Amino acid sequence: MKRNLRRFGIVLTLLLLAAAIGLWLARDVPRQRVEQTLSQSFGGEVRVGRLVLLGRRQVALEQVAMRAPQALPWLEELQINRIEATGPLAAMADGRFEVLRVLDADARLAPVPAGSRAPPAPPSTLAAELLSIERLQVLYSHGEADSAIQVEGLVRGLGSGSSGALHLSSDRLALAPLLAIAGFDLPLDATADDATATVRLIAPASATVVATAAELVISRLGRAQTLGSPRVDGTIQLREDGGLELELVPALTGVESSRVEAGMTGKPRRLDRLAARVQGAHLAPWLDLLDIVPAGWSADGTADGELRGSPADGFELSVRVQV
Repeated sequence: MKRNLRRFGIVLTLLLLAAAIGLWLARDVPRQRVEQTLSQSFGGEVRVGRLVLLGRRQVALEQVAMRAPQALPWLEELQINRIEATGPLAAMADGRFEVLRVLDADARLAPVPAGSRAPPAPPSTLAAELLSIERLQVLYSHGEADSAIQVEGLVRGLGSGSSGALHLSSDRLALAPLLAIAGFDLPLDATADDATATVRLIAPASATVVATAAELVISRLGRAQTLGSPRVDGTIQLREDGGLELELVPALTGVESSRVEAGMTGKPRRLDRLAARVQGAHLAPWLDLLDIVPAGWSADGTADGELRGSPADGFELSVRVQV
């Protein structure tokens, strides 16, 4: 009798252990499915450390790691410590969310070698009615130093005609790596201190940008020019062919007025048209920066200039100088 009871106890223990393992595996299936969906949506390896069921229509993902996604070719890695998602569980498993809240995340941008362009991004299948970014830090390298951008904001209609606003700030912002990602190569080095920017997304396919800084330092070959309190107002319009139309109105110390209009191709993202106009630019600091005045000479005055054309047809530059 005791032997039978002992055997029954062993069998019961094994059954309970098997049930517990089966339950654990069953609970891990949603996490694995989310991993697969995110990996397919972004075209890269995604790992989800933990999935927590918060309610019938809400889950939390913790320790989400993403590396070199094809959908975000300028991104080297992304670490999301916690993200909360709301919606039908089946839809969320397929990458469709009602609400996504990024509570704590860190990203690092991939360096773009000089003279190259970031590869075009394939479309992502991720969609959310509302995306809330509460803390996102973006790091990227410039020489031996890192620049950091803090991002927060709300985006509605992610994946289908987005609207909303993103707010960005940085204590020290190196501009050359960011412009390289966008497809521009600068012959100068530029750094903005105490920089802020607000990007307002307007459905279906446009945006406005307002960027300011305490100062902008432009340097070349050991020479530097400091501009106090620069500001740029701009608009961006997505064309039907996937290209972009940009209009930028910079406000710079020592420049009466300036305006830049540009067109960019879709894939790959490259400049295909440029028209830039400057009026009343004080010459002395720029001549010193460019080092084009012979030693011992001095020059001063103002200049109006216009640069117009395209990489395919060439550019025309006209300058009028008043001394």
